[in-house]
Amino acid sequence: SVVSVLSADMAERLAGAGCPEEKIRIHHLAVDTEALTPATARARARVRIVSAGRFVEKKGMELLIDAFEKAVSRGADAELHLFGSGPLEKQAAARASACRFADRISFFGHKPRAEIISAIRDADIFALFSITAADGDMEGTPTVLIEAGALGVPCVSTLHAGIPEVTADGETGLLVPERDTVAFASALARLASDPGLRSS
Repeated sequence: SVVSVLSADMAERLAGAGCPEEKIRIHHLAVDTEALTPATARARARVRIVSAGRFVEKKGMELLIDAFEKAVSRGADAELHLFGSGPLEKQAAARASACRFADRISFFGHKPRAEIISAIRDADIFALFSITAADGDMEGTPTVLIEAGALGVPCVSTLHAGIPEVTADGETGLLVPERDTVAFASALARLASDPGLRSS
């Protein structure tokens, strides 16, 4: 028998928990790249940052709002669109209301997958502030990052779980340490201010 996991990070954790390494097989997630075609052009003045996911601790939505506020305060001409719902939605909305740039943050709630894909396609930057929750809850490999990459949208995310296996730091996006809102803000600001970097 074999044990199937989504990433090398998962394989290491499983081996560390005592599973024989010869039984572990990594099966990376895949998406239909023929169904996910990049946008041809985006015509607007302000850079659009999109994030999508459940409003739970490991998705770091409040930390993303903190990082967005820092990025805009250092000059990023950007707006933040948040898609999803969950138990921490009210806390995230309260944090957004307290943000100095609350008028640039929009909540869209839970939407069908096709609408989320369309929103990501239309984004200039996709952001996912994944963290290890207090109870140990972690990501596996977030499919939405794979989808954003297939749509040609640069990602800002964290050095967490299987994320470095699907978002190549400095190539298809920028990765920063977990919970580091200053580094996340710097990555957002860097991409927001450099259209050439975003397209490359």
